[in-house]
Parts: sequence; C-alpha cells; structure tokens
Amino acid sequence: MHDGDFEIDILDQQGNIVGSKLRRDVVKGKDIYHAVYCVLITPDDRLAVSRIANRPDLPNLHAGSLGCTAATIRRTGETGDQAMQRALAGELGLKSQPELLSEEVIAVDNTYRKIGLYKVVAKVPETYSQQDIDEIVSYSKEEFAQLLDSEPEKVTPLLKRFFINFCN
Repeated sequence: MHDGDFEIDILDQQGNIVGSKLRRDVVKGKDIYHAVYCVLITPDDRLAVSRIANRPDLPNLHAGSLGCTAATIRRTGETGDQAMQRALAGELGLKSQPELLSEEVIAVDNTYRKIGLYKVVAKVPETYSQQDIDEIVSYSKEEFAQLLDSEPEKVTPLLKRFFINFCN
C-alpha cells in the first residue's frame, strides 16, 4: 500500500468524526485528525527522541525538529493503541506495548488535533526508519530541560507537552 492510499477520520473540534479523507489529501495545519505520539524511555531513564525527517511525499510540519520518537495518524477503523503499535513496529522495529498517558483534543499548529500521548520503555533500536527519522538522540531529563530552556524552537509542541506533563 502506498503511504497515502488509506483513509483517516476527519474530526470536529470536539473530536467527533465528521468525515474521512485519504491520507495523501490531508492538509496538516488545517484538517483535524487523530494522531498518536510515543516517547521511548530507555531502561536507564533517558529520553530517546527523533529528529523528524523531511518527507516530500507526506510533508511533516516540523521536519528537522526534535519530536516524539514515533508518531502516526490513526487510520479509519483503527484504535489509538493499534496505530501506536503500528508506528513503533514500522518506525522503530519494536513490538512493545506502549502505555497511554493521555488522550485529548488540543489546539496545536494553528488548528486542533486529537492526540494520544504514549510512552514505551525499551532500548534505543540500532536501526529505524530513515524515511521518518533522521536520527535518534538520547537525553537525560536534566539535559532535555536545559535544551528546552536554551533552544525551545528545536522541539516540537507535542514533545514539549510530553516532557512538561509526564517527566517533571
């Protein structure tokens, strides 16, 4: 299946399904959809985050920024947990069961989005999807807090949200 040849649900500002579109037709920053995001926490309690790759086929709003380790848009008929497991397997090669930390509709990137924030405890994979991830970078919580203080523009809004809500 080509990356954009599947349907996703389009939502209203309350998170209710109001229609669907093919992924390739979704306009990030305009359409409201359900996406899931996971941060990998290493066994020694470090955050392993991704530098988001530039994808001309399915553009990323935050290419080049540090973001959650794995992320995806939930497909029509899929649960958030299923979407997150698909992303972990496809992007990181992990068959782990992620832990859902929160699910809510938020204002982000000049629109709204229903988000599921997850974490998974695992070793940093030696190989990962070069299509989705430029590199995986590991930080202690103190190092990441310093990065947020000194260069907040390098971190995506959802990774900031994860760190502020679940790492302090």
